Formats: sequence, C-alpha cells, structure tokens
Amino acid sequence: MNNIAVLNQGDFSARSTGEYQQLDTYYDEKYKTGWFLMKAEPRPCFTPTLLQELSAYLSEVKNDMRNSHGEKYDYLVVGSQVEGIFN
Repeated sequence: MNNIAVLNQGDFSARSTGEYQQLDTYYDEKYKTGWFLMKAEPRPCFTPTLLQELSAYLSEVKNDMRNSHGEKYDYLVVGSQVEGIFN
C-alpha cells in the first residue's frame, strides 16, 4: 500500500463542512476518502442527534456515489473527536 491518507485531528475542525452539531465531516478528494468524527454532547456516547446525523451523512454518501456512478469514495473513515474515546 503506497498511498496513506493522514488527517491531523487539529486541522480537522477547520476542514469540516460544519453542517452537523455532533459530527465533523471532511472529504479528501486526493484519496477519495470521507472522514467523519463523532463529537457527541453532553458526553461521548451515541445520542439521538448523533445517530440522526450519522444517518444523514451516510445518506449523502449514498447520493454522492449514485451521482458519481460509484466513483466519488474509495474509503469512509470514522473516529471520535474525544481523545481516548471511541464507542
């Protein structure tokens, strides 16, 4: 594997689309990768808002893939904005 996409979490918020309250998303065109990091409030857990936003984001990915004939994304990467926490 020669191509490794690395996204510094410090830069992630600046690159995020900002359209969600509890989810930061970013599309890396070079690597055709959709990044999405959870930042649930008031504590790091799956809240109803976060679940709705995850569903909305994945619906957007499906639409993008349909519109691009399956070419837009090669990878989706999920993570947490809370250091040391991933549930």
